[in-house]
Amino acid sequence: MSKMKSIYLFCGLGIVLFLASCKSPIAPVQKSTCIIAGKYLNYTVLEHCPDILPGEVPSYALEINFKSRDTIDVFNGFERFRLPYTGPTDSCTYTIKNATQFGDMKFMVQGDTMVQLYDSAWTQLNRTSVFRRIDDSKPWGFSNYLNECVIVGTWNLIKEGVGKDHKVIFLRNGQVDGMSPYLSYDICYAGDCLEETEPYSNTIDFLDDHNKHTAFAITIVPGRRTIKFYSIGDPVPDQKGGRKIGPLAFELKQ
Repeated sequence: MSKMKSIYLFCGLGIVLFLASCKSPIAPVQKSTCIIAGKYLNYTVLEHCPDILPGEVPSYALEINFKSRDTIDVFNGFERFRLPYTGPTDSCTYTIKNATQFGDMKFMVQGDTMVQLYDSAWTQLNRTSVFRRIDDSKPWGFSNYLNECVIVGTWNLIKEGVGKDHKVIFLRNGQVDGMSPYLSYDICYAGDCLEETEPYSNTIDFLDDHNKHTAFAITIVPGRRTIKFYSIGDPVPDQKGGRKIGPLAFELKQ
């Protein structure tokens, strides 16, 4: 055999082996790596905060918590419920049984910190929702992370009759200091409060020292250096929502 033929034969054999290796099936993910536990938050909803708040993003769940190997605790913003699930498959996919009126819902475990929920039938969006696991050492819920994103920190209160150096502190747990008579706050992200105003606006509810609630429509200036608070009209008799947005009540600036 000539030297040139030997070279061709060697190269041909190499190509055959390469193609054969490409056709070899990928080893399935070991089910032992699909074990899931802990609490996960809807990162798809939170990732654009504060420019887009949760009330503007359709979601099936805001928190999912795996306290056992066969049930999942779900929090959708206004109620908590528990559902059974089965799995995993070789692709680390589980099935939540009777998750909605549409039937079952699947989710896929991706590593130790991420879950992909196939909830497009519910959200009517052409994508899945990504959930990320939270640090077990921080007993925070969805509202704590939302507060952190939107308003936690020290602000200058800009309001008629208030000195220009008046400081207000918003805490992660929903408490507020320096904004008498208000003692706590609650950012709306689910439930009836989403239909409070006409036209739609994100809102925040304050509780004062006489246990009275006062809601304001809010606008967050891009960059989160300024938040504007607008008064909201009185509830409309025999009607859900429909409250008109009034004039600027005060601002917070950093």
